[in-house]
Amino acid sequence: RLTKRPSGPPRPTNCFMNEPPKLHRCAVARSLALRLCTALCLSMAGCFIGLELGSTNGLCAAQGVSGWFACRKAITPPTNVYWEGRKYGVLYSRRGVVQTLARKYASDALTMLDVGSYVPNIVASFDWIPNKIATDIQADQRMGWDAARGVAFVKGDFLDLHFATHFDLVTCTQVLEHFSDDLAKQFVRKMQRLCRPQHGLLVVSVPYEMPRTWIPCPEVKNRQVCKGHLQDPLSSDEFAGWFNQGVPGSVVSHVVSRGRVGVRGQTTWANGTRIPANYQVIAWRRHAAKRGRQKALEGNATVPKRKRIVSKARLGSTTGEPTTPRRQVA
Repeated sequence: RLTKRPSGPPRPTNCFMNEPPKLHRCAVARSLALRLCTALCLSMAGCFIGLELGSTNGLCAAQGVSGWFACRKAITPPTNVYWEGRKYGVLYSRRGVVQTLARKYASDALTMLDVGSYVPNIVASFDWIPNKIATDIQADQRMGWDAARGVAFVKGDFLDLHFATHFDLVTCTQVLEHFSDDLAKQFVRKMQRLCRPQHGLLVVSVPYEMPRTWIPCPEVKNRQVCKGHLQDPLSSDEFAGWFNQGVPGSVVSHVVSRGRVGVRGQTTWANGTRIPANYQVIAWRRHAAKRGRQKALEGNATVPKRKRIVSKARLGSTTGEPTTPRRQVA
C-alpha cells in the first residue's frame, strides 16, 4: 500500500538503530565499536590469565609467547625411556593425582623435596614451585641429571642425609613398595618431620593391591630393599597405617585410582598379560605442635613431665603445722 511521505525537515539518524538513511555508515560504526570492545576484553583477560599462569606455572608463563618456548626448552630435562612410558599416566601427568593434590593443598608452595627421584622429569614437572631438591641413592648419567636445570640433586641414602630446613611440599612416588614395613615407616616419619611445621604437605604414592607376580622379588629372608616390589599386594588400610608416626598432622586425602585395560597410562604387564595399573596416593598435612614440645618431637626425644610446685603454705596446711600469715603493709 502506497503511503504519503511526511513533509518537513528530515529527522536525525541514529547509527545504533536500523533506520533507512545512512544504514551503511551505521553498520561500519557498530562494527568498529564491537571490535574495540572485543579487543579491550581480550587484553584484560590476557592480563589476568598471564598473572594466573605466572603464579601457577612458573616464570616461563611471564616470558611472552616467543620467550615461553625458549624458557620451556631450557628448563625441560632431556627425555628418557622411563619418563616416556609414564608422563601420560594417572600419577605423573599435569592432571594426574599427585599434581592435583599438590596444587589443591600446597598451591603457594615455594620449596619442594622429592625422595627417590629416579629421573629429573618427575620433579621438574612441578615448574610452578621455584626451589626444588631431589634425592636418590642412584644417579645414572643417562637419566639426564647433569642437564637438568632448576632442580638441585643430592645423591645419597635418604635416612643418612641431613637437611637444614623444612619444605612446603615433600613427595615420594612409587618408592616405598620396594622396602620392608620397618624401612617404609622410617622413610615416612622422616618425610613427615621435614614438612613445614605449619601446614606442610606430604604426598606419597604406592601401588594398590597389585598381584605379587607383577614385579616380583627373589625369596630372601630378612630382605629390606629389593628392585622388585616387597609390598604387593598393599591394601589401603596398611598404607594409611604408615602415617601414624607421632608427628602432629592428619591425612587430608586418600585417593585410589583403578586403571582400565586399553586406556593409555592405565595399563601394565604381568607375566606377559596386560593388567590394569592400580595406584593409591595419600596427602598428609602437618600441624603446628604445641609450644615447648616442638624440639622434643623433632629430636625424637621424650617430653619430660612437668614438676608440681607446692608452696610452703600449702605444705603447712597439709601436714598440720601452723602457717604464718602474710605481713600486711600499712
